[in-house]
Amino acid sequence: YATYGMTETLSHIALRRINGAQHETHFFPLEGVTLTQDTEGCLIISDPQTNDAPLHTNDLVELLPDGRFRILGRRDNVVCSGGIKLQIEEIEHKLATVIPVPFMLTYVKDERLGQALTMLYTGEAFPSELHQHCAARLGRYEVPKHFFHISQLPMTETGKPARSMAHQVAAEFYKMHSISKN
Repeated sequence: YATYGMTETLSHIALRRINGAQHETHFFPLEGVTLTQDTEGCLIISDPQTNDAPLHTNDLVELLPDGRFRILGRRDNVVCSGGIKLQIEEIEHKLATVIPVPFMLTYVKDERLGQALTMLYTGEAFPSELHQHCAARLGRYEVPKHFFHISQLPMTETGKPARSMAHQVAAEFYKMHSISKN
C-alpha cells in the first residue's frame, strides 16, 4: 500500500494498493475524511480529527465522485506554454519508461510562448534522440522545446527534484545557448 499524508494532516488520510491483482491508481480516503477541490483543481482535505478547518493543498488531483483521487502533480509545477497548461510531473511520468537517461522537466522564459518546456538530462544521449522519444510518446504541445545536458540533476536533500534550482539552471543554459547563436 501507498499512503497519502502530510505534516499538516498529522497522519495519513488516504491509501491505495500498489501491487497485486487489485492494485489501484487512485487513493481512497480513510473513514471520516472528506475531499473536495478548489477552483484550480487542488485537493481540499476536511478531517475533523486532525484539523479544525479544511486544509487547502497545492496538489492537483483528479477527484472521482466516490472520493477517490489521483495526484496529477503540484500546482506550482505547471508550465503555461502558449496558453496551454502543462503539468510537469504528469509529462515526466509519461516519459519515465522511454527516456534512456536520467532527466527532469522545467521551463525557461520565452518571448512567444511565455514559458517553454525544457528537459535537463544527464548521461549519454543526443537532444535529437530525446526529442524523438518525446514526440513519439507525448502530445504535440507536451514535447520540450529545449534539451540541455548537465552534469548532475538538481535534487533536494531528500532526493526529490529541486524544481526552483532546475529552473535557474535551465535559464543559465538557455542564456548561454542564446548568446552562442548570436
